[in-house]
Parts: sequence; structure tokens; C-alpha cells
Amino acid sequence: MLDAAPYYCSAFGIKILSDLDLGAIPAGEPPEVIFRVGTVPSALEQPLFSGVLFQARPGSFLLKLDNIGRYLVTGGNQIDIEPAVSAHAATVRLFLLGSPLAALLYQRDLLPLHASAVLTPKGAVILAGASGSGKSTLAAALHLRGYPVLSDEICAVTVGESFSVLPAFPSLMLWEDAVEALDLTGQQLKRVRPGIQKFSLPLRDSFYRTPAPIHRIYVIESSFHADLDVTPLTGLFKIRALANAGYHPNIARSMNLRERYFAQMTALGATVSAALLSRPERVSPSQVADLLEKDFAA
Repeated sequence: MLDAAPYYCSAFGIKILSDLDLGAIPAGEPPEVIFRVGTVPSALEQPLFSGVLFQARPGSFLLKLDNIGRYLVTGGNQIDIEPAVSAHAATVRLFLLGSPLAALLYQRDLLPLHASAVLTPKGAVILAGASGSGKSTLAAALHLRGYPVLSDEICAVTVGESFSVLPAFPSLMLWEDAVEALDLTGQQLKRVRPGIQKFSLPLRDSFYRTPAPIHRIYVIESSFHADLDVTPLTGLFKIRALANAGYHPNIARSMNLRERYFAQMTALGATVSAALLSRPERVSPSQVADLLEKDFAA
């Protein structure tokens, strides 16, 4: 069953009124954004882009997922959700906090990265990479060493006079092997959706609730052959690596935001330190965390 009452909460610096419990930090009204369960059209009128899973045009993004539901994101201030009849509430929430949320952030002129982020004494450290690269596992390893978490999966960055990470949700999502590798089996973990071995780790007091300036961005590259290493990124290689670290950049392009997206990435690359983290499959999360601690503390 879906939640019966609306929730006032805050994530990414945005006050939200939601029909679904997002697990976000409670906040008072008035809301800036509404997440509403209701009726969603099966198609957009005159879409700029139309594909198998989504359609888009400037200011609108429609995601259609069989047996889960439809999500319509409009104007940077509303997401309408129509769950499928058989959809589990946890599944509907999980997919809401993926591409629809990223589309909302793009519409609000924020830059969502496919990344996790933790706070260090020098500022926010962003861990970016493709699905399965170990972003959340590494963030959890650093969290266990006392570094507060700012975000997981989607890391929203403000781009302008300053470059900061906005705090997201007070939890980390970890696959079962990561839970075992980090010895978190005894924690109060909750399965993120039925049928998969992925769990949510609540952070409580170890979640950082204030925007933090960026100290460094690490782009994680998993490899069977390379040694564990950190290599500074510069020039065009840096811009390309950061551009690929965006959260599904095709979402921005489909809403006619391509030029703004690359302008934001170029500005980010010109201002913020970044490095490539080569992570062999054979090394443990603890070994990677050791290397990172030495690097971002230098």
C-alpha cells in the first residue's frame, strides 16, 4: 500500500510536500516542490524526445515503467506519480528517487551527478562513477571512519559563484556483498525493494545536513587489470570524465538543456580538483579508503 498522509520534508535544499514517505529530513511548510500521487498521461504532447521508457520536452519529463508506474516531472516544482496496480510502495519510491528526481534537479538548474559524497575537514569529497563501480560502498567505508555522508546515488551540485554539494537523504544503499565486506550485517538494514539483495543503511546523526563546498571529485573506474591508484585529471580529459559522471545526461539533453549541462560541467571542471580512481576488483573497500584518505588529506 502507498502512504496515506502527506509528508513535509527537505532534500537537496528543497522543501518538499510528498504523498510518499521519502525518508528525508522533516521540514515545515510552505513547500517548494510537490510529489503527488494521481493520474499521469501516457504520453506528452509534442515531445522533443520520445523513446521506449521516457518522453521529454522543455520543462517536462515523462517516465513510463511497466508494472511500476508513470512519473511526470514538470516545471521544476512538481512530480506526479501514477503507480501500477500491482506495484509495491517501496519500488515506486525507489524509482521516483532515480531519473524523475534527476529530471527535477535539472529543471531547477542544479547539476545532478551519479555519485555519493562525504564530508572531510577540507570540504565535500564526491565519489562518482557508473552503476556497480563501488560509490556507495566506498562512501560507507569512509562513513565508518567518521566522515559524515552528504548524498548517495544522486549528488546535486550548485554551480555558480560557488560549487557545493547539497545534502540529500540520510541513508546509503548497499548490495549484500558490500554489507558483508563492511561487516554491517548487525545494523538496522531495510531492503530497498522486494526481490533484490540491496539494503538501506540509516545514517541518523552521521548525516551532514548543511551544503558543503567541494574539495575534490573522484571518478571511479573499475578494472580487472589496473593497480589501485589515483591520477589527477586535467584539461579535456577532466571535462570528459566529469561530463560522463552526470546522472543520465540524456535526461538533460532530452529537455533541451544540453548546452547548459556542458556549460555547468565546464565551469565545474575549471574550478574543482578532480582525479581518476582506478579500482581493481580484487582490492577491499578498506584498502581503497586508505588510499583516498591519504590523497584528500594531502
